[in-house]
Amino acid sequence: MARGQGGSTAIPMKRMYFLLSPNCNLKCAYCFQLENPVEVASAPGYHAQPRLRASRRVIDALARYCLDNGVKHVEFFGGEPLMYRQEFMYAVRTLCKSVPGMTVGVVTNGTLFDEQLMDFFESHPVSVLLSLEGGRERHDAFRGGFDCIARWVPRLVAKGRTTIATQVGKAEGLRDGVRAVWRMGFPRVYTNIIDKYGWYAPGEVAVFEREYAGLIDDMLAGKGELLCALQLHGSLARSSHRQSCGVAAQGLACDWHGRLYPCHRAMEIG
Repeated sequence: MARGQGGSTAIPMKRMYFLLSPNCNLKCAYCFQLENPVEVASAPGYHAQPRLRASRRVIDALARYCLDNGVKHVEFFGGEPLMYRQEFMYAVRTLCKSVPGMTVGVVTNGTLFDEQLMDFFESHPVSVLLSLEGGRERHDAFRGGFDCIARWVPRLVAKGRTTIATQVGKAEGLRDGVRAVWRMGFPRVYTNIIDKYGWYAPGEVAVFEREYAGLIDDMLAGKGELLCALQLHGSLARSSHRQSCGVAAQGLACDWHGRLYPCHRAMEIG
């Protein structure tokens, strides 16, 4: 269990995210990190600093921290962590050698995959969270680089430890995009709402609700898994908390900033 300042007991962590670098090789249409007010205010130009990445000394310290505090999974995030593959591979090897039972994940846009990285994924306990918007047309409209990913899809599917994150930059076409991902052989998909990219346009929320409801129907028909919906359902099923109005027994509302409302606000938000 981790200890805070003054010896106070902190909440134990079994999983953690580690920002390997803020640098990225893409500039996606809906990227929010470049405008993150916390990062911009604290360090102007933070994302623009070339070759800014964690040193091996920091990675060694990360491994010691995980060992001392019982952390068993580390998720590498960016930026694009695979821009610095030598540091990434060093980190995976160090963590797996130092911490018994350690597993590692990487959040990636997938455009830097090559034979070396694929061999590494297949020989180490690495799970991949891959950003993919659907088929070629939809993906390239938002991100680009579909063909760089497509050639590795059979091996990623065969590996079995790949999950897809679809960014809801535009709600229209979301259902077709997720269904295209399912057809590629990736059954597990998250959807992430991108606040800055049109979400307050008239009618956009209604479009999302229609597309998302269709995906729920597809999931119930066995076409694939919508992990965001399954996890929310699981959280509600495990919860013993009930508001006096009882709405938490039926659903939980979430606004576009991620705030949850297990109360009458669910009715107001819709």
